[in-house]
Amino acid sequence: MLQFLRFAAGACCAVLLFAWGCAAPPRASAGAGAPPAQALEDVWLVTSMNGARVGYVHSVSRPETMDGAAGTLNESDARIKMGRLGSEVEIVVHTRTFEDSSGKLRRIEMDTQFSNQPGRFEGVVDGDVLRARSEALGEVREFEIPWDEEIISDRGLELLYARAASEPEGTELAGLTFDPTSMQTITYVLETGARETIEWRGEPVEATAVHFEMDLLPGMRGTAWIDDQGRALRTVQPVMAGVEMVFELSTKEEALAAGAAENRVPDLFSQLMIRSDVRIPHPRRVDEALFRVRLKDGVAEFPDFSFDRRQTVEQDGASERLLRVRRLDGTPGHVTRPVTGAPPDVAAALESSSSVQCDDPELVAAAQAAVAGESDAWRAAQTLERWVYERIDKKSMGVAFASALEVFREGRGDCSEHALLLAAMCRAAGIPARVVMGWEYAAGIFGGHAWTEVWCGDWYALDATNAAGGADATHIALGNSVMADGGTYEMFGNLARGIAAVDIQVVELRYGDRLVGADQLSTGHLVQGDVYRNELLGLAFAKPADWEFDSLHPEGFTGDIVEIEPPQGSDQIEVGAMEVPYFFDFDELRQQVGERLTGPVETRLDGRTAHLYVRTEGDTENRALFVLEDDTLFTFELRASSDDTRRLFHDFLATVDFDL
Repeated sequence: MLQFLRFAAGACCAVLLFAWGCAAPPRASAGAGAPPAQALEDVWLVTSMNGARVGYVHSVSRPETMDGAAGTLNESDARIKMGRLGSEVEIVVHTRTFEDSSGKLRRIEMDTQFSNQPGRFEGVVDGDVLRARSEALGEVREFEIPWDEEIISDRGLELLYARAASEPEGTELAGLTFDPTSMQTITYVLETGARETIEWRGEPVEATAVHFEMDLLPGMRGTAWIDDQGRALRTVQPVMAGVEMVFELSTKEEALAAGAAENRVPDLFSQLMIRSDVRIPHPRRVDEALFRVRLKDGVAEFPDFSFDRRQTVEQDGASERLLRVRRLDGTPGHVTRPVTGAPPDVAAALESSSSVQCDDPELVAAAQAAVAGESDAWRAAQTLERWVYERIDKKSMGVAFASALEVFREGRGDCSEHALLLAAMCRAAGIPARVVMGWEYAAGIFGGHAWTEVWCGDWYALDATNAAGGADATHIALGNSVMADGGTYEMFGNLARGIAAVDIQVVELRYGDRLVGADQLSTGHLVQGDVYRNELLGLAFAKPADWEFDSLHPEGFTGDIVEIEPPQGSDQIEVGAMEVPYFFDFDELRQQVGERLTGPVETRLDGRTAHLYVRTEGDTENRALFVLEDDTLFTFELRASSDDTRRLFHDFLATVDFDL
């Protein structure tokens, strides 16, 4: 009944992927109705995350003969639902494993639903390799994964836990398992804990605590409580600092209720956000940043920052560090494509895999067409960054994790989908590429984010989510991966240690040659006579003569900047600025504004595209002009009761300058 523990490893990795960002049901499980005939075990578990029920796991074992060999077939269905900034995502995994009469694992099958398209993995043990086959979007990929004969089956894992529960306290045992979700061999280290009384299903029960740790998630120590019948009554698996999954033995009715559609699910992304102590204006323009990183209470270890050459730890304390991050862009003319002569460890960043299908003919043709005539590797990569940004026209947080090919065909996804597709397109164009995960600042928070690095003589970062021609210095890396089959999740140990483990404070920022301290971020404006000037926002304008600045908001980029009023009357001009996320959509704005204003009419303001909305009520006319400049939405609103004021507003707009 402990085969779900193997699933826990893959589930935790899936949750980590999800944190950086409607499924069809899998095929019916053996236990969907009555227990299957001759079932050895039929187990239902309720899955919770931080106290909220998010789904269930159903596991069944029964005798089976496969390929002429007698053995045991283990099946498990798992469903997990989580929220992601208002979107709800369901992760569905159905696994079948076959072990022979000696307990050796011989066959693995897995169906997954991490996105809008199902995926399938099959593997057959053949000596020292697992002959694997993956299928997604009608594309079949065959490959081999090294296999260790010491890998134990689900039943072997169950026996290992049962043995640990019977040993004296402090005993350590180890075993190897294979997780088809990550396509990796996992080392489990078990330690026998104390005999404890726990509450299970409302009753006190005696059980032995068995502590465990997986090399896939180093430092994330979990505990399973095993009763005298060898059953895991409750298993707690930390996923990352501050987030843990709990699997509790239950009944079919309770488990299905936990996965019911009407249940409210926790918003994991919101729980993991780090709120900035100050607002950063135009974060995509930050060339260098100095951050103070502090461990949260109860967290013992910092993540590793030094692996990324953009990042330097300048002050290394026990609970506080100063971290400097620099934007590094490639140099045009330095490396041509297709890239040749790269170091051996870079070669894997040109290969195709189940999640980065850079050998798909349609995708290859699109990549080559997008950079036709461009031989410079860095300029070609920047072109592809913009291409991916425009290709994914359905910006969505409702996709848990989709492959590059699925994103290429459907044009839907969030940051991880942008990162994967850009990696695939670059590889198809002969440019080595890998995926990076970490934090990015946006709209007042440091949130989990994914971007791409390309090799053009060295590794340089690009971010197709923003398409700014590079990755600004608010991108803090925690891990990178070439996303190879069998090695997709090698970066997750550092991610698990880092995400939600620290607080981040801004010390100083550099925009070009200008250095801005944290104290200056709230006093960025300057008023000289009729002229308002804000260097941080990159905005200046002149108020109408005889009108007055009625209200000034120093932290203008959080909303209103200034209100301007005449000496008499109720007419008014309001100027505002607001950070918007990468998935901001003018269509959504039109739906909101359209309830009270008509439009939009497309016009121009200081050379930028502007959207004008108008509403007239009696003698009063309201106008609202919106301009999107990088990641900031500027608003210019007018309330006018006379033609003179309307003319003044027209003259006022002519003074607006975004090019400071």
